[in-house]
Amino acid sequence: MWQVSLYGLWGKPSIPLIDVVPLGLYAVQALQNLGLLEYLKPHMVYYDNARCSLIPVLRDEVELGIIYVSDLTSNPDLHISHIHFANA
Repeated sequence: MWQVSLYGLWGKPSIPLIDVVPLGLYAVQALQNLGLLEYLKPHMVYYDNARCSLIPVLRDEVELGIIYVSDLTSNPDLHISHIHFANA
């Protein structure tokens, strides 16, 4: 079983709506496959689209944002965060 403590490290993650926006749908699938969805979902801040979820990331209003790689590469102030998993 994985032990995950993400909320204390990252605060509230920014994410597009998970039931209608393509990036939100992809993010849910990825987080579910990683076993992280149940930990992050109660803390997620939802936005109407991928562009809107990027704005709080650029403004440093959130510590984590699930965004497209193209948005990441076009904004030099952004970086990829690494996730550390501890296997119990």
